Amino acid sequence: MKKCFSVIIMLIILMSSFPLSFTYAKDKNINLSSVEQMTSVFNDNTSLGEKISYIRNSNLNNWSVKEMNQVLDKIDNLNLSIMEQASLKREVIRSSGFSNFDFKETNSDVLAFKELKIEIIETDHLLTLYRRSKAGEPESKYGLGY
Repeated sequence: MKKCFSVIIMLIILMSSFPLSFTYAKDKNINLSSVEQMTSVFNDNTSLGEKISYIRNSNLNNWSVKEMNQVLDKIDNLNLSIMEQASLKREVIRSSGFSNFDFKETNSDVLAFKELKIEIIETDHLLTLYRRSKAGEPESKYGLGY
């Protein structure tokens, strides 16, 4: 009887800590990495529209500059055409708080970067960026965009 009682107590203790380990693992998986979650969506066989929709529905405003640059780099490693990469990078940049970046969705602002290499940096001072306009393109007094 004593042996049976100790086995039951051990099972109760084991079973009471078992859900806690699942909860811990679940919390850790949710908080793994925003970059990895987005990369898994990029690697799925989803259409470009679904990938863009996922980016637009994600809250990228709270992401660090390092995370943003990691996502932009991961897009380079995908087996996508130049225009698809440009579209994804445009959406990542726009969703992270640069809402005026290529607002006409022409990809011209993204394509202005050599080999689509874009890196976001933080500075202590305000910067105004300009790019040369193409022939027939409306001029912008505010820098990037139209």
